Amino acid sequence: MRILLWLVLFSFECFGATKFVDLNTGYTLNINQKAGTYTIHDQKAPAEFCGNDSKYICMKSIHVNFAIPKEGVMPDKWELNGVAYCYIDVFDYKISDDEIDEAHLVAISENGICHELSGKEPRFLYSKRQGLIYIDSFSSDGYQRRFVGLNNR
Repeated sequence: MRILLWLVLFSFECFGATKFVDLNTGYTLNINQKAGTYTIHDQKAPAEFCGNDSKYICMKSIHVNFAIPKEGVMPDKWELNGVAYCYIDVFDYKISDDEIDEAHLVAISENGICHELSGKEPRFLYSKRQGLIYIDSFSSDGYQRRFVGLNNR
């Protein structure tokens, strides 16, 4: 939860062409929805994104995965492309001195069962107004990176 404290200190950019940084290693994650790619540090890879007609905002790749419903009340659990997503909690997210939004914390369940989460599952934090704020990524050797969005405005 230490990373969530950092989130209060930053203002983040919406998903689309988005930059993130791992505060532990300094590695960057650049997501480019238009090009259908993402880059971690200096390694570029393809990614699949949900289309405008989808019920979800999503990205699927070898290292980074997330999906969030576009409309309605946040369900406790949903599945997309064979991946189960579990809604964990909602946080007040400060956008500016007088603007607060809700940020939704979601975990990816490895076994599809949400009530048995260990706390070590990949997670992401998403705000309807600010987009993707935080996301976990795993390297091919299993190393976990925690990427926080950068403000490029």
